[in-house]
Amino acid sequence: MSLSDITNKIQQDAEAQAKIILSDAENTKKNIERDVDRRKEQLQAEHQSGVARRLAANEERTREDARRAGRQYVDTKKRAVIDNVFKKAYEGLISLSSDEYTRVIATLLGGISGDLGKVVVYAPVDRNEETKSVFAKAKVDADIKEDRGIAGGFRIEGEGFEYDLSFQKLMDKKRDELEIAVANMLFD
Repeated sequence: MSLSDITNKIQQDAEAQAKIILSDAENTKKNIERDVDRRKEQLQAEHQSGVARRLAANEERTREDARRAGRQYVDTKKRAVIDNVFKKAYEGLISLSSDEYTRVIATLLGGISGDLGKVVVYAPVDRNEETKSVFAKAKVDADIKEDRGIAGGFRIEGEGFEYDLSFQKLMDKKRDELEIAVANMLFD
């Protein structure tokens, strides 16, 4: 073999080897691109799935927040109605006519049993006369004092006892007893 034949053979072998290498490289490149595309699709699917899950979770949280806000709004409105019922009842008590007020005070005083002895009675400023009249009629030795903190009813203090029969105190007690029943009548 001549030198030129050897050179041609080397060149042909090199070209054949280069074709194989290029073919392998092209196949490897295609395989890598396919793997990248598959991984990209997989990541996109995972991302979309994650987004969908987060979106669904956010939507559920938003719905629950809206339901909670709605319940809170309704509860606030119910509370306002109940408060108004008791407020009107209280306002009705403190705005009784003189005769009605006197009857209520007499009934409250009649509910206290036993000999009261000398007592101090705290009464509303604008109902002082009715209070004096009731205690005088009941023959109770009472020192009647005006109390601007009482809008109706009275507080009585004697030897070893004190009763708060102010309308506010009585309404607070009745409210504790009746609030659930009133709410059930109004809203059920």
